[in-house]
Amino acid sequence: MSDTKENILKIALHLFAVNGYEAVSVSMIAEALGMTKGALYKHYKNKQDIFDCIVERMYQIDNKRAKEYQVPESTIVVTPNAYRNTTIESLTTFTFAQYDFWVTDEFASNFRKMLILEQYRNLKMNMLYQKCLVNGPISYIEDIFNEMIKKGVLQECDTKQLAIEYYAPLFLLISVADAVENCWDLKSQLTTHVNQFVKKYITNEKVK
Repeated sequence: MSDTKENILKIALHLFAVNGYEAVSVSMIAEALGMTKGALYKHYKNKQDIFDCIVERMYQIDNKRAKEYQVPESTIVVTPNAYRNTTIESLTTFTFAQYDFWVTDEFASNFRKMLILEQYRNLKMNMLYQKCLVNGPISYIEDIFNEMIKKGVLQECDTKQLAIEYYAPLFLLISVADAVENCWDLKSQLTTHVNQFVKKYITNEKVK
C-alpha cells in the first residue's frame, strides 16, 4: 500500500474516532489531508471503501499479532491445532499485549473508539464491536480453555463463565484507560488479576 493510501486510512480513522463514522464526509477527510476530493477518489472509491480497508487492515494486524504471540489466528473450526497447542503462558502474554495494543496503538485505539461511538447507531458497527471487543474475545478464550481442560491443564468448569471472568477485567481496564493520564498504572492491576486467575485455576503456573 502506498504512503498516500496509508495516510488516508489513518486520517479517516482518526476523524471517525472523534466524530463518528456517519458524521464524517469524504470532503472532511480530503480537507484534513490537504487534498481535493478528486485526488482522494483516485485512491478509494468512497467512504465505505475507506472503511472496508480499515477493517481489513485491522484483521491483518490481528493475524500478524496472533502469530507473533503464538495464539490462534482464527476460529477453532478453522485452526483446531492452534487451540490445542496454546499454552497458558502464551495466552497471558497475549493478554498483556492486547491491553497495550487497544490502549496505546494509534490505529487500534482509534478503531476501538470509532466502534464505541457507532455501536448504538449502526447495526453492522455493533456487530463488529461485539466481534472485536466483546463476544468475539470471550468465545475465543472459551475455546482455548476447553482445550486446556482436555489436556488436564485447567480444572473442569463452565468455560464460558470462566472466559468471562478472565476477560472482563481486561475489557474494563481498556475502557478505564481512556479516562486516565497514565494508562500504565492500570497494567499492574491487570497483572494482579492474571496472576490470581492462574493461581486459582492453573496448577503450578505463575505469570511473571
